[in-house]
Amino acid sequence: MALSENDHELLVRYLDGELDAGECSSLEGRLQQEDALQEGLENLQLATRALHWGALQQQVASARTQHELAATTPATIRRMPWLRYSLAAAAVLLLVWIGTRLMAPAAGPETLYAQHFVEWEPTQLRGGDTAPDQSTAYLAGNFRQVVDDLQQAHRMRGTYAVLKEQYLRGALAAMHLKEWSTALSFLAELDSSAYSDDADYYKALVFLRVTRYGDALALLEKIRNNPAHLYHRQVDDSFIRSARRLAQ
Repeated sequence: MALSENDHELLVRYLDGELDAGECSSLEGRLQQEDALQEGLENLQLATRALHWGALQQQVASARTQHELAATTPATIRRMPWLRYSLAAAAVLLLVWIGTRLMAPAAGPETLYAQHFVEWEPTQLRGGDTAPDQSTAYLAGNFRQVVDDLQQAHRMRGTYAVLKEQYLRGALAAMHLKEWSTALSFLAELDSSAYSDDADYYKALVFLRVTRYGDALALLEKIRNNPAHLYHRQVDDSFIRSARRLAQ
């Protein structure tokens, strides 16, 4: 529930040190009983801390210095209402920041997937594999043929007789066809191979796409925390934050 104007003014005066002992005691009693009032106080305190993050820091420091100098004089001291004015400005900055965060739509799984999908390149060979003739079908966009050929080779020759690069290419072809379970089964064949880093990254993308956000985030954090990982630079802090928002 929103605070009344009187309660808001009361909290500002409380933080500004303008309440007498009786008013302080009464307000502190209400803070123990009224959640909305306590929340309002915490929000104002947050706004105060926000001063240290914005351009108002120097102005506030100057106002504090003047206040402290005035406090050392023997004359009657009138409190400077610096907090009230700086809070108003800080609140505006805080509201703008919060509003920007709320208005900016979080990237959905399809968007994240499209933004971070890395296309297969036949020149990136590892582990002694050579690019087979079937790469022609992939490069031509004949993804169905790539998947069917791999499945046939797997049935006829077995897992160990099929080049690991062919499993990677088949997995990406299945991803183009949105055949996610097939893609995951092909990627599983790359574990403990020279293409295990590729498997980590593309599994994470598939998990994102099928809304298995926890599994996706675990792999993305594994990649991000390993500077030697082949896809370390692909998984930046922004990607991690977007995945965490989806996982919440």
